[in-house]
Amino acid sequence: GDTSDEEGQRAGGAEEGDDSDMDEDSEDEDALFLSEVKETFTRGVELSLSDDNVVLEVGSLRLAYNRTWADCAGGVLHAILDLASSQVPPGGGAKDTLLALRAAFGKWG
Repeated sequence: GDTSDEEGQRAGGAEEGDDSDMDEDSEDEDALFLSEVKETFTRGVELSLSDDNVVLEVGSLRLAYNRTWADCAGGVLHAILDLASSQVPPGGGAKDTLLALRAAFGKWG
C-alpha cells in the first residue's frame, strides 16, 4: 500500500475532527460571551451604575471577543427578560408578566 494515501486519509480525518472541535469551541465561546454580557448588564442594574458605564463595560467585552453591537444585544435582551421575570409575583399571570416586561423595556429598551 501507498503510505502517502494512508497519511492523507488520516490527515483528512483529523481535519474533520478539528472542524467539529472548532464548531464546539465557537459555540462555547458564543455562550460564554452572551453569559458575560448578561452578567455585566445585570450587575450594572443591581449596582445602579450609570448607563454610560454599562455601555463601556459591554463595549469592552465586544472588543475582547471581536463581536458586533448586535451580538451584545442578545445578552442584554436575556438580562432584561430575566430582570422582568424576577418582578412577576409568584403565581402571577399574563397581565403581571406583561406589566413587568413593559416596565423593563420602558426603562432599558
